[in-house]
Amino acid sequence: MEPGLLSDFVTDVRVAASEARACPTFDEARRLATWLGPSGRPITPKGVLRPSDVPEIAQVLGGTVPPKFRSAADLPWLHEPWTTAVDSGLVVVRGSAAFAGEALAESADEAVLGLWWRAFRPRIEAWDDADDPWSGKPTAPVAALRLLVAEPDPVSGRRFTSRIRDLLMSHRDVVLPPFWRLANGDDEPADVIVTLLSRFGTMTSTRGKVEVSALGRWALEQVTSLTPRIVTSTMTAAEVLATVERLDEDLAWRRAGPWLGARPPVTAARQLLVAAASASPMHRMIALSLAAGLGDGALPAWRAAATFPQVGPAARAFLFHEFGGPEPTAQDAGWQLVDECAALLDEEEGPDAVPGIWDDLPGTDVDEKIRSVEASGHPEAGRLVDELRRYALTGDRRPTPPVYQLKVSLRHVQPPVWRRVEVDGDIRLGDLQLVIQAVMGWDGDHLHQFTVNGRDFSDPAYGLEVADEWRADLADVLPRPGVTADYLYDFGDSWRHTIKVEKIHDAEPDMVYPRCVGGKGTRPGEDGGEPEPFDLDRVNRRLNQLRHY
Repeated sequence: MEPGLLSDFVTDVRVAASEARACPTFDEARRLATWLGPSGRPITPKGVLRPSDVPEIAQVLGGTVPPKFRSAADLPWLHEPWTTAVDSGLVVVRGSAAFAGEALAESADEAVLGLWWRAFRPRIEAWDDADDPWSGKPTAPVAALRLLVAEPDPVSGRRFTSRIRDLLMSHRDVVLPPFWRLANGDDEPADVIVTLLSRFGTMTSTRGKVEVSALGRWALEQVTSLTPRIVTSTMTAAEVLATVERLDEDLAWRRAGPWLGARPPVTAARQLLVAAASASPMHRMIALSLAAGLGDGALPAWRAAATFPQVGPAARAFLFHEFGGPEPTAQDAGWQLVDECAALLDEEEGPDAVPGIWDDLPGTDVDEKIRSVEASGHPEAGRLVDELRRYALTGDRRPTPPVYQLKVSLRHVQPPVWRRVEVDGDIRLGDLQLVIQAVMGWDGDHLHQFTVNGRDFSDPAYGLEVADEWRADLADVLPRPGVTADYLYDFGDSWRHTIKVEKIHDAEPDMVYPRCVGGKGTRPGEDGGEPEPFDLDRVNRRLNQLRHY
């Protein structure tokens, strides 16, 4: 945003909240949630209303029901408020039904704005670069709003649309994803942006003239707060670490590129590791990750860091694994584990990280785990011990995650080959790929890659320039029934799969996951080997082995 663009305007939260309540999309979402009520309505496996309910909700929303339609998702007048209601929390999907969420009762101005933002944010993020989100370069809808803010007076709607069109054509200072993915059918992208901003209440129109609303200014304030600083070559290492914190590994590397490229690898590694010695555990993990990617030229810096306080144990472990140095001691390993756990406390904001930390620490009860932490001598040991004690007192080691029912289908083969599997919703994509290997019967000797909404994930050990599958939760990347992902196994033979979320439901008492619940078709032979027909018992034996992996 241009300096000073909003400096003379302090958003009136009351006015912005009033505009949020009244904007067409959010108002329709609230009416839809009220119609669902606490008793709810059944939904299809795709996670939308059944066609038989469409005429009734059409009366509520004022929509037109065509004589023939395939799915409620094909009706724009219904699909937009539906996704808004689900994204905001006004509607909650549980299993095969949808209900009015508790958020429907929220009436405070700040709460209403929070719900509205939860729905609007994904709409502007859809125009972002999936591989480099929130890069500091605005998406087209955000850039359009800034154009409107810069206008001293209301402008004609035609002129505003024309200026958006010029902005998109110029390719200057704006993220430009494939328009076909965002423009509805043959609609022009500029018109789609104007409709989005208008229906979400970020601009107002009076007698053909448009201007930014208080809600639009409030939205830009949220964008500004989320947009990170740009890494520059003149920053200190500590400033770089602060700028790329909380980014996944490949994205942090890309953002830090200007700084890393401006100095020899050994110099960059030395500055990062020196900063790591006095940094917080979370920033230390970032520094170690960046330095580890600098190659053999950084070896002298790693040797020097082996003698540093705080970072020494990690440097010695790196030298052992990468360059055949002396094997780390048990004390080093314990210190490094606690350092990683302390970093998770910061990264995932305390209590949310503890269930995973509990599982990572050695010992079967809280006393054994605390002793292992205290024995490390780590300066953060006291904070970690306090969190472990607090967690142990709850008596509930881990909230039961929802269960995802997935259909994994092998593409481009006949007869059809598919497997239906249920997994915990809190697993990582790295775990999911092991499940896919087990249910399909692949031997796992080849590379693989997930693609979700245009973003690729894989095992970082492969060295591909994609996101880390071990840092992506299934529930985050596939949040609702009906969404899909692609899974490619063996880049040579290209065995392509579609993963579809069919249902999300509560776990059954005493049931263990993952488990296969169905399948069909014979999986083709791998590397000239024998084809494998579907055998439910054999698949579940493999999955049982995974649970002990």
